[in-house]
Amino acid sequence: DHDKPEKQYADAGLDAETIVATVLAALRKNSLNLSDGTTGSLHL
Repeated sequence: DHDKPEKQYADAGLDAETIVATVLAALRKNSLNLSDGTTGSLHL
């Protein structure tokens, strides 16, 4: 039995809230890595 698509996305971590939280966490991590003034790339 399948649930609503919205619940399936949420269960898989693919809803908008989770995606935004993941992106923000990655950006915070990347900005911490750049605090020494060097440049780098975003690693997910």
